[in-house]
Amino acid sequence: MSEYSKYEGKRWGDLTEEDHIFLLKDVFVNDLHTGAVISDGYGMVHFCETLASMGTVEKGNIFIPDDAELYNPVIGEGGKPISQEELDADFEAWKKEQEEQEMERQVTVEEFELLMKKRPHVVILGAGASVAAILNGDKNGQKISAMTGFVDKLGMRDIISGCNLKTNSDNLEDIYMEMHDREDCDNARNELEKRIEDYFMSFQIPDEPTAYDFLLLGLTNKDLVATFNWDPLLLQAYSRCMAIADNLPELAFLHGNVGIGLCEKDKIAGLIGNRCAKCGGEFEKIPLLYPVKKKDYDSNRFIADSWN
Repeated sequence: MSEYSKYEGKRWGDLTEEDHIFLLKDVFVNDLHTGAVISDGYGMVHFCETLASMGTVEKGNIFIPDDAELYNPVIGEGGKPISQEELDADFEAWKKEQEEQEMERQVTVEEFELLMKKRPHVVILGAGASVAAILNGDKNGQKISAMTGFVDKLGMRDIISGCNLKTNSDNLEDIYMEMHDREDCDNARNELEKRIEDYFMSFQIPDEPTAYDFLLLGLTNKDLVATFNWDPLLLQAYSRCMAIADNLPELAFLHGNVGIGLCEKDKIAGLIGNRCAKCGGEFEKIPLLYPVKKKDYDSNRFIADSWN
């Protein structure tokens, strides 16, 4: 068992000063949306590969709230956390396999380049991708908001203030996680979810090509673009690229998407507003996977299939 695993599920304020010193010795902080290491701002504090919490870095100092829970951010098959031992074992097995393959066949630079070009590509998109796709705004000049300050963007501040939340953060992830755990916040949370869906549904891709268009046209049907984003911009780009290309990559919406619906009868996904090709029924909205610590990747068939 890893020396870090004993801290899983504990809150920062319940640990000793000695624990704090031990955990902070090799720590770094990642931006929640881009995954980049940051030196200032709010993000995910990594103590090791399999232990993290939320916190803030400011002028080189890391601040972690006393109520912040330490958890394992590495998720494996079926949505179950992967232990450090399992992670190390997988790496060693992979390394051994690579060494054996290298011994079996030495390739030239040209062969290697050709091999890489023929292999499938997987592109993973976070919130920064949609921001970059419409830097000057969408078709109507509307820009996508970051998660910080998002509640004010939706005009939800007064409603959420009535919940008397313990968190002082203005980040959507922190606010939603606390509301999700409290039954007295159900009505406010439902209204927040509705406004989130309405907000993202309002986006329209610009008439001129975007980064999404170039990305899709630069890949082929052997490739995959997986996105965590809720907005419909990637879908809209895909729809118009279909007019000029017939070998576009596959798409996977790992946290759902406001533009995608599902026909439960025929188990077919399609664009909201369209109808199922088999039964003619309208596609029903799929629930977005909201930012809670223990996400359910299995209940919704569409999201489960996206991960599989």
